[in-house]
Amino acid sequence: MYKNPSVVRKKHRIVTQRIRRDGCGPGGMNGHEQDWIRACKNGKPASSTFDYGGSLTEMVLLGVLAMRFKDTPLEWDPEKMRITNHEPANQYINPTYREGWTL
Repeated sequence: MYKNPSVVRKKHRIVTQRIRRDGCGPGGMNGHEQDWIRACKNGKPASSTFDYGGSLTEMVLLGVLAMRFKDTPLEWDPEKMRITNHEPANQYINPTYREGWTL
């Protein structure tokens, strides 16, 4: 996968050492749960808002979708939330739910 996996391991080690030294990880001080509680209590935004988390989730889920269609480049229209060049991929974007199940 990587041409030089030792570089990835070194970068990972540097990041984890920095997190341990600071006591502050990706979710803010003491982890994302405490960051969320702090945001609820004092009204200041959490370090990972829905603006950030929504885009991140969209990217990850599109990566999962791309794995289903490995030999087809997929073009995403974020405004319409559709794959524009491969209609079969759209069945996974907003599936039809069985009767009695809705969002």
